Amino acid sequence: MDDGIQIREAILKARAARLARRHGPKAEAAEDLAGWLFFRRSRRIFGLETSCVLEAQVLGGLTPIPCVPPFIMGVTALRGRVVAIMDLPLFLGLDPGLVPETPAVVIARGHGLETALLADEVLGVQSLAETDKLPAPANLPLALAALCRGVTTQGWLLLDGDALLTDQNLLVEERV
Repeated sequence: MDDGIQIREAILKARAARLARRHGPKAEAAEDLAGWLFFRRSRRIFGLETSCVLEAQVLGGLTPIPCVPPFIMGVTALRGRVVAIMDLPLFLGLDPGLVPETPAVVIARGHGLETALLADEVLGVQSLAETDKLPAPANLPLALAALCRGVTTQGWLLLDGDALLTDQNLLVEERV
């Protein structure tokens, strides 16, 4: 009977230790993590917080449209909706490089707007703590600096999705 009590106490202590690990200081730190979707476009790696990413997929088709700025590549049909495709480097005044044979798009949504960002490759989702973010380099082009929330230790650019989706330069109101 003594052995049974000792085993039961050991089980209860192990459970208590597991619960303490789940709800201790490390668990609170885990709550500070944010998910980021990373994608490569023209020799740069960009990250968008997953809270503003609707989905990422291979680009099924692209229809060019006239009378729009060069950074608007065209439109695509996405589940019955027409979505504009934006080339982020062109929007930021950077070298866009070549578009791959099978590009991907990252669909960003917020503030009632939705746009597809052209990507050479979607790299995946990674969790980052605030402490993993470094300040944005001082030598970024002005347009990029306005949208950059920082960089990762690998030098990947962390974009402010809200600032991107509300940027006044996205509004195309040319009349022909």
